[in-house]
Amino acid sequence: MKIQGNFFSAVAILVGTIIGAGMFGIPYVVSKVGFLIGIIYLIFLGLMVCIVTLAFGEIVLRTKGRHQMVGYAKRYAGKWGERVISFSMIFGVFGALLAYTIGIGNFLSIILKQYFGGTSFIYSVIFYLLASFAILFGLKVIKKLENISVVLLLIIVGLIFIVGAKEINYTNLGGFSWSFLFLPYGVILFSFEGASIVPRMADLLVKNRKRLKMAIIGGMLISLIVYLFFTLTIVGISGGQTSEEAIVGVSKILGRKVVIMGAVLGVLTVATSFFSLGLSLKDMFKFDYKINNFVSWLIVVSVPLIIFLLGARSFISVIEIVGTVTGGLQGIMILRMFLKAKKKGQLKPAYSLKIPKFLIYILYIIFGGGIAYQIFYNVVAKIN
Repeated sequence: MKIQGNFFSAVAILVGTIIGAGMFGIPYVVSKVGFLIGIIYLIFLGLMVCIVTLAFGEIVLRTKGRHQMVGYAKRYAGKWGERVISFSMIFGVFGALLAYTIGIGNFLSIILKQYFGGTSFIYSVIFYLLASFAILFGLKVIKKLENISVVLLLIIVGLIFIVGAKEINYTNLGGFSWSFLFLPYGVILFSFEGASIVPRMADLLVKNRKRLKMAIIGGMLISLIVYLFFTLTIVGISGGQTSEEAIVGVSKILGRKVVIMGAVLGVLTVATSFFSLGLSLKDMFKFDYKINNFVSWLIVVSVPLIIFLLGARSFISVIEIVGTVTGGLQGIMILRMFLKAKKKGQLKPAYSLKIPKFLIYILYIIFGGGIAYQIFYNVVAKIN
């Protein structure tokens, strides 16, 4: 029973890591490109990330000792690989904290505006200040909310689907737009990222590591199913009126109570993710780079806030950039480490993937191409 419980715990922490604020951006990008193409994106990128996550799982199983992603990069990709992974993690956390700040302002506005007035910007700043002090003091109560939010997430998404299914207008699921063809890539990639939690999953399954493979597949599959049902409901109801954070566009049809429930879910999910990521980055600066606790905290909370105050307000644009760059760099590096671990690993793993070399090269091209496109689109094209 304990082994079985550990398996479900491993699946749950992967689902909890993957499903977060990114989920609320998927319906918007799918509504822009067209439902069919959006679903193809979801399935294809979900499969891609699952392969990469399984590859990282094998790396973990082939290596002695306990490490995090940076530690595996140092062993199998040298100093250069360690720096790339470190950059991707720092960039990813800063970007995620910025996205969460934008998103939670919108959610709090939905809940509180009719009672207290105010704007999304004000609510974002208030939340940021409160969450920043929680990161400084490491409040354990917020950490415990993470497990509760996963259960509530599945329940509320189920309720939204049940209530909204009869309101779906299937004409909203047609159409296609060339101009938004590449928009879903970064947002959906952001929404599937969760490989960093694999070492913790392996610790849970230390007495039966053969089950790590199925735990990863199970967690990825549950996340995909949740995304599919949530996207079908929101896009089917809102169509072209789907909002960036998904919830506002369905208010007239599902009613305020359901929308408030979705917004509360958004606040709970985003707040716990904000705290967990912020705390982990603070600890990384503190323990890996030997920066004192207060300065580490100051770096973590000041960078996203400055960018936000300078004018970054688009939830979709932020998670698109972060997903493309962070997901792409980590995807490439994990696959490189995977090939090295096959030759230089210290242990015989509980499972061994047979990924054809040509498939790895295709994934390199997709990840690298996404990064190149994002740089060109956001830097070169806008300068010109």
